Amino acid sequence: MIDPKKQIFISYSKKDRNWLEKHLLPQLQVLKKYNKILYWYDKQLQTGQEWRPQIQKEIDSSQVFIFIVTTNFLNSTFIIDKELPAILEKGKKVQLLPLLIDPCLWDQNQSLRDLQFYPDNAKPLSKFDDQEKEEQLIGLMNKIISFYNNYIPENNEQKLTVNDEPESDTNIELISNEQHMVIFDPKKRLEQSLFGFEIDQVLFRSGKRMIFQNRRKLTVTDFVAGLFRKGALTRFMIKEWKQSPDKIYYKLMNLKIDNNNTKPVQRNKNRNLLIEELFEKILFAEYDLFDNNTLEFLFETANDVLNSEDENKDHSISEQDIIIHLYKTDICKDLSKYGLMPSLSQMKKIISQRERVQRIDENGFMYLDMLSDSGKKIIDIAHYISQQKGVFPIPHRLVFAAFQIAENKKISNIFKQENICPELLSVLMLIITKSEKRSRRFGLSFEACEYILEKMLSDVMRIAEDPLNVNDIDLFCSFCDSAVPSFKNFLKEFQPSVDLSKLKRKLFYYQDIKCDQLSTETNKLDLNDQASSNYCSQDQNINQKIIKRLERYCFAPDVIEIIEQSIQTSIKFGSTEIKPEYLFRAMREFGKGPISKFFQKAIPPYVIVINKEDSELTDLSKKLKKILNGADKLSQIKEKKVIDEFELYVAYFACGGDIDNKLKKKVINSLMKSICYTETQDDESNIESE
Repeated sequence: MIDPKKQIFISYSKKDRNWLEKHLLPQLQVLKKYNKILYWYDKQLQTGQEWRPQIQKEIDSSQVFIFIVTTNFLNSTFIIDKELPAILEKGKKVQLLPLLIDPCLWDQNQSLRDLQFYPDNAKPLSKFDDQEKEEQLIGLMNKIISFYNNYIPENNEQKLTVNDEPESDTNIELISNEQHMVIFDPKKRLEQSLFGFEIDQVLFRSGKRMIFQNRRKLTVTDFVAGLFRKGALTRFMIKEWKQSPDKIYYKLMNLKIDNNNTKPVQRNKNRNLLIEELFEKILFAEYDLFDNNTLEFLFETANDVLNSEDENKDHSISEQDIIIHLYKTDICKDLSKYGLMPSLSQMKKIISQRERVQRIDENGFMYLDMLSDSGKKIIDIAHYISQQKGVFPIPHRLVFAAFQIAENKKISNIFKQENICPELLSVLMLIITKSEKRSRRFGLSFEACEYILEKMLSDVMRIAEDPLNVNDIDLFCSFCDSAVPSFKNFLKEFQPSVDLSKLKRKLFYYQDIKCDQLSTETNKLDLNDQASSNYCSQDQNINQKIIKRLERYCFAPDVIEIIEQSIQTSIKFGSTEIKPEYLFRAMREFGKGPISKFFQKAIPPYVIVINKEDSELTDLSKKLKKILNGADKLSQIKEKKVIDEFELYVAYFACGGDIDNKLKKKVINSLMKSICYTETQDDESNIESE
């Protein structure tokens, strides 16, 4: 039985992934197989997962930390500033193993200097021959085994309690039996990190059915209903079966085939309190939320997966694993009789076809393994801005905008040769894409990609020079081929006209255009530095809370000026918060890029009514925080060190910022009539003429 409390976290630079997978992972596989010790590194992140919270969650779940120390490791801002401090905060109860691979200046880092390096005497592994290198790695594995032989879990003596109204004595036996706690943490909450799909979304929909039917225990049928609503692979399977997963979900909501052995939720004045209590259990996926059959089903699935000897499979529980084990229960047989699920033979045929075609993985998410880093960047940007705008599935407009936002110089130059400004074009795509009231979290499922991405990813394998290393230019050519005629005709209405077929031909013709690298000059915002200290000293109405919040971000120098001007505007208006409209005003008036120049012409000057009453500027508004976090996220996806003016505009229109409705129509019409590029907008660009 694998104990999920035993986990090794590997901290490394992505540039050293080849070394990690060639030398270290084979040794860790041995620990997993014979000592039931798991390991985790960022390649195990699932498509669509928020990577920062997941990394923190894995750090919290681990006790042994291996650092792959190289020059790349030391140069990684995220590792040194975020990951390493989070690991060191865990204190002395964990094992820290810095593994020195190549000669580097590791002793210049104070945190690393205080640690005991491996191999002994900090001799780099590259100085050993192949046999000695293997011996050193085996020695490292023995250190880990020795640590776990003496390891006592932090909550080992914590007694587990049972629900006040247990279903039966069986529940008490399950709770007290340690082997059944393999998928629950010491607080009796489901270890959601063990699942490769969006288990939290599935459980939330399962819980809605449970409450709708006035029950207090979540059944296997509830779980199946949750899969129909939020399981990406389940929905794909049902659609391949030529049925609607949503219609089946609503039928299941009303179908009462569950044994209700618990006290129902009565319709009285205490009902709302009980429902709140149940939703809290659902939110944390608490142990006593599930009935016995559901617990046994989850335990059996986890045991089979976590103890699998298949070396090609990681230890996460996939949605396909769940579906296969569901068909071993009586529930699926009953649902098949009602015509609500495909038969066992139909299910096997669909799964076999999925594995053969390999469009989606075993969690129902699109395969992206064939994409290079630049290719993944396009998909990540389109996915992120679609989630922020709450748009599902991902539309043509936002995929097209992603190519401009990624700032590939070759693609940008092709647009500029057609006298088209890519920055204005991307902002136009964002403005005309209607945002929903709330952002929406979703993975890259087949449904999310069905408008354009699925066809684009399928076709790109045919046209890519290297089908195993598809880049952003390959994807753009595939987009030009795959876009529907209505979207192509829509682009031709712009002035100048945007002809995708012509752009694709030119891109092939100008493959050898030389492109200057984008500037990555770092200038962290510091409102206490010499440039802004005069301003701060003149006005004492700025709360230190604002300064601390803004210091989290790394802004380019021109953006710092915009932020400072938005602060001044907020004070002039007598506001207690910096709001998005004040930021947009500052962007329009003080920005130096092509988008700012357009808005300076398109929107009439503002008249500021100065507030005579003193008011303290205490915080950033909730929406502005979302915009700045969005700009920060985009710069991370693009692997840039700073947030520039263009990213600020993209985040503004993607994350909730807007223009007055009276002006929006005018702005859209103006953009469609003039998305022209002029060399005065970018004096440093060297555009070749045809």
